[in-house]
Amino acid sequence: MEFTYTVDGNSISANIGDGTYYLEATYDSETQTLTGNVQDEYGDFDADFELTDYQGLEDVEEATFVGTWNGKVGPNNITIVFNGDGTGLYGDMEFIYTVDGNSISANIGDGTYYLEATYDSETQTLTGNVQDEYGDFDADFELTDYQGFEEEKPSTNSFYGSWTGELTKLGETTFVFNSDGTGQYGDFTFEYTVTDNVITASFDAYELTATFDPEKGTMEIEMWYDYSYDYSGVFTEFVPE
Repeated sequence: MEFTYTVDGNSISANIGDGTYYLEATYDSETQTLTGNVQDEYGDFDADFELTDYQGLEDVEEATFVGTWNGKVGPNNITIVFNGDGTGLYGDMEFIYTVDGNSISANIGDGTYYLEATYDSETQTLTGNVQDEYGDFDADFELTDYQGFEEEKPSTNSFYGSWTGELTKLGETTFVFNSDGTGQYGDFTFEYTVTDNVITASFDAYELTATFDPEKGTMEIEMWYDYSYDYSGVFTEFVPE
């Protein structure tokens, strides 16, 4: 039986089939659990459920409007932000939105404004209307200036651990920087010094300089062999000590 569902935060509602069954569910992202209830319209069927066997859709690019939209709503330049948790901002006014397919509805601020919008994933366009409760403001919009939320990297306050990345001419390479001032590159062990997040070391015929960026969580490495061969790369794969 097919159904169309609506989402309000982590709550999901659906009329199943021709409307003979009704589903209410809540998704817990931490435990990846779907908990809810299904009833029929006659009261003959009423069942709770808790589902944990989950398989995401593979090889499907998620069509999402979540992120920041900029443009004109009527005469006004507005930024509309949709967070992934069902909340958002219209300018500096907060709202909670619900989703039905590609349609979005929101009461803005204290309910003085109401937004209805449709997201087109092919053209990446948000089209809709904003009205106030008194009928003084009624504006259509079509927004195409969109910025999705970039996945934030976990904060890396220390470089101690294992760094893996691509070095020119050498390919995938791993360096280990221990908290006791020693390190490892392949079969070589070395001692290093640190000044303002810049690590330097000499071992065998190698000279190593590594610059740690705690904001980006990256390690930029440059290494010379016998003062003739230069290898460099930016390392982003990090396993803490």
